[in-house]
Amino acid sequence: MERPASPPLTGFQREIETLLTDLIAVQRQLSEVQTVKKQVLIARELERLEKVQQVERQHQQRLSQLLSTRQHLMDNLKRTGVVGNSLYQQCHHQGWLQEGRLAALFREARQLGMELRQQSWSLWTLAQKASRYYTAALELIAQGGNQQPTYEQNPQNSGGSPGGALLDASI
Repeated sequence: MERPASPPLTGFQREIETLLTDLIAVQRQLSEVQTVKKQVLIARELERLEKVQQVERQHQQRLSQLLSTRQHLMDNLKRTGVVGNSLYQQCHHQGWLQEGRLAALFREARQLGMELRQQSWSLWTLAQKASRYYTAALELIAQGGNQQPTYEQNPQNSGGSPGGALLDASI
């Protein structure tokens, strides 16, 4: 048994569908770029990293443009009396999510957004760990291969770990 065809989208609905379709496309592209960026960071391919970051910036600029378009749509909807603090709420109040196409696009955009946040967090974590590693390596090099002794004024406050010992090298 076939489902009846959905009625065609009109006016604001068509603009919202276009916005969400564009958003989903950019989110997918950005997800692919972040996957490549992680691989490039792990492989330490610095020349390639610069190229990947350029593409990433282009996608981020496109996301900013889409954000402006979204705000413009929300403002226009508010001028017509539609209430809501988000485009999703505005569509919900109009009953446009009942039909299904817009609801499915919102779900997909939200899911991709969550995946992008996870990827971004993963990249940030990788960068922080690499930074700590390189800082420690540079410090070791600067100290001629010797680690600096650790001195603590109050070893009881350190969680039970004893501090380093100060030795008089003249003895």
